[in-house]
Amino acid sequence: MRSANTVSLRKTAAAAQPLVRAWAIQHGVVPPDVWRELSQAEAELRRMLDDAGAFDCRVWTGAELLRWFSRLSAWPQHMPLSIDRDELGVAQTEVEAQAQKARENRERMERQARSVQLNGESRDPETVDWLKLSDEVSSGLSKAVLNRPIGTFADLVPTADLPKRGGGGGGGGRGGAFAGVPQAKKDMIGLLGELTVYHWLKARQPGHDVDACWVSGNSEQFTGRKGSDGLGYDFRIAFNKQTWFIEVKASTEDPCRFELGETEVRRARDVARSRSAERYVVAYVANVGSTKATTIDILPNPLGPDADGVLNIAGDSIRYNFGRRR
Repeated sequence: MRSANTVSLRKTAAAAQPLVRAWAIQHGVVPPDVWRELSQAEAELRRMLDDAGAFDCRVWTGAELLRWFSRLSAWPQHMPLSIDRDELGVAQTEVEAQAQKARENRERMERQARSVQLNGESRDPETVDWLKLSDEVSSGLSKAVLNRPIGTFADLVPTADLPKRGGGGGGGGRGGAFAGVPQAKKDMIGLLGELTVYHWLKARQPGHDVDACWVSGNSEQFTGRKGSDGLGYDFRIAFNKQTWFIEVKASTEDPCRFELGETEVRRARDVARSRSAERYVVAYVANVGSTKATTIDILPNPLGPDADGVLNIAGDSIRYNFGRRR
């Protein structure tokens, strides 16, 4: 029933929105706010119907939904309860104009939702010049970041001293601060983190082929080498006679929190159990939205003994939080 009403409401709202706005302009009236944006009309109308107890009591036709809109004061006064253009006396050109405006507004809102603020400017992942952005990150990183030794781990406070937190978070994963965030935005934040680590490694290991060390899928457009996102890490480097697997976790802020995905948990666990000269670490990159304020912290393998007492599992998933000594 709710599924059928959802489909009916979506079709009715999509057909009605440009007609309502066109009719209102033609008659010099202000339409109810619910019709301002098509993207919000369906959700708001559904909320109103739910509040009235009407959404799940029976299956409604489009014509019946129009009567409900009127009853809930979501329909312009004196406007016929119809989505027939001829019956409403609305010119096709005006309907098309309103439909085009609705599409433009929807595209603008989607662009804003997926874009990331970087150094005071909004960057759209679908149109940004990534090579130019890489140069911007490289030139903007502070000396403190570029000079940070690879083998220096973050100085973390004991988890027992951390304040209790709610379920929120940031720095990657499906929940927390990223809940409801478009995937394109999450991907861009992650890529900014990887770019930061890439340029840091180039500064710290000038004699190494860092391009070959960047093995995630994000690397291809910068290095020309095909990578994989199923390895459980983003960089593989030779350091201190060991092989280091580096998983990057990034945030536009500094929540001191990150999440591990399935492949990352598997790789971290395998390395923790291994007796070979391997090490798995997390490169936590904070404040990627402001290059000069960006920081890198190297954190121990979350599934290894070095994480005991300093990385805390937060909530009911593999989500960790931590705190630095000040």
